[in-house]
Amino acid sequence: MCRMQDNEEKINIPQNVLIGGPADHPGAGWMAKKYSPIPIQDPLRGLENAKIKNKDEFSKRIEILKKIERDAMKAANPSEKSYAEFYDQTVRLLNSSELDVFDLTKESAEKREKYGNNRFGQGVCLAKRLVEQGGCKFIEVSDGGWDTHVNNFDALEDKLMVLDTALTALIEDLQASGLLKKTLIVITTDFGRTPIINVNDGRDHHPGAFSSALIGAGIKGGQVYGKSDEKGMRVLDGIVSPQDFNATIAVAAGLPIEQILISPEGRPFKIADKGKPISSLLA
Repeated sequence: MCRMQDNEEKINIPQNVLIGGPADHPGAGWMAKKYSPIPIQDPLRGLENAKIKNKDEFSKRIEILKKIERDAMKAANPSEKSYAEFYDQTVRLLNSSELDVFDLTKESAEKREKYGNNRFGQGVCLAKRLVEQGGCKFIEVSDGGWDTHVNNFDALEDKLMVLDTALTALIEDLQASGLLKKTLIVITTDFGRTPIINVNDGRDHHPGAFSSALIGAGIKGGQVYGKSDEKGMRVLDGIVSPQDFNATIAVAAGLPIEQILISPEGRPFKIADKGKPISSLLA
C-alpha cells in the first residue's frame, strides 16, 4: 500500500515497512539506507524488541557511535553519511511515543477478527493501523505459499478466503475513515498460474497472462483493463508490462517517473524504466 504524503517533515515512524516478508529482503539496494524497509516477520509480535530498557546505557552507546561517525565523516564517504541518517532514524523510532501503532493488542478483538485470525489478515490489520497513523508511506504485506503445483483447488479454497476477508476489511475501514482517497492498494505477484491442470491436480508457473489489481487513490474503479484468450494462455488486447504497471502505480502515487536517479556506479535509473502509465486507469 502507498499512502500519499504532502510534505517531507521528519517523522518518528519508518516510512517503509515490510510485514511477513522474507528475512533476506534486499533492502534499499544502492539507495540510502534510510529507505530500507523495517521488517516485521510476525504482525502479532510487532516491534517487540524496540523498547529501551536501560536509557543511560543506551545513551552511552549512542555517544560512542556518534564519535565514530564524526571520525568517519572526515573521509567524506557518502555511504557513511547514509548509515548515520539510518541510525538517527532508528534512534527516533526507539524513543518515539508512537510505537504503540505496531502493537495489535491495542486494536479491538472485534476489529482483528474482521481481518481474519491468520498471519496475513493480522498483517493487513497492522498495515491499516500504520496508514491511519499517517507517518508511513509504503507498506508491503507479503503472503507466500501460492505456488500451487499440487492440489491447486484445495489450496486456493483457503488462500482465497484469507485474501478476500482481509482485503474486504481493509477497503471498508479505509473507505469509512476517508483514507481510501489517499491510499493506493496494490495486489500483485511475479507471475500467474497455468490454465492447464498438471498431473498433480496443480497449476504451474505462467508469466504469459495473469492479473493484478489497483484500488483507491489515483485510480478509476470498476473497470477491467486488457483481455486474454478464452483459455487464459496469452494476452490478446491491452498487454501491460511490469514496467507499465510500475509506471501506473508511480503516477497514481504522484511520483516523478521521468526523474533519473544515478547509482554509485554511475548507472541511470528511472522508477519504471521505460514503462508507460495506463492512462485509462488513472483518475
